[in-house]
Amino acid sequence: MATANLRNGVDVGRLNALVQRIQADPAQAVTKFEARCRWEGGLRTRAEVSYFWMGGDRDDSRARPHVIEADEPTSLLGSDAAANAVELLLAALGASLVASWATQAAARGVTLRALELAIQGDLDLRMFLGLSDRVHSGVQLVRIKAKVDADASDEVLAEIKAAAERGSPVWNTLTRPVRIISTVSRE
Repeated sequence: MATANLRNGVDVGRLNALVQRIQADPAQAVTKFEARCRWEGGLRTRAEVSYFWMGGDRDDSRARPHVIEADEPTSLLGSDAAANAVELLLAALGASLVASWATQAAARGVTLRALELAIQGDLDLRMFLGLSDRVHSGVQLVRIKAKVDADASDEVLAEIKAAAERGSPVWNTLTRPVRIISTVSRE
């Protein structure tokens, strides 16, 4: 069994193999994820993710489903059983950026010793509460502060940061219009 070439916890050999696979067949890059969300009463939600599709094929490689719970703080009418949806959105952005940073650094031969992102998002609750239809109910401003310790110059870190943002699926989802198709049916 070959020893993995790990940099920042990223198997560089597997990264290169994935890149070559997608270069040979760009359809392999088309990936579809799915979350199944269920109301748990009050403002609580339980989501489950397990399989996804890559290149048109269902990928069942996960050992088990992952559960993501959401709620609201008590001051926002919840029971504070979990993070709220906006916090999960900010965490998803952070997770996507961290994964992208680690991958971009590994691809450049840069070792990360530490990386921490502090992410804040500002929003206005009036539309959510039905008090106004003139304000945007979503996050209106996101601030990200990165602290990094790596064996790279400031110029290389700036390249990695830019490439990580360019390559982050969640960053791109939040910074570009997304078409959503939503339907409802009775049980």
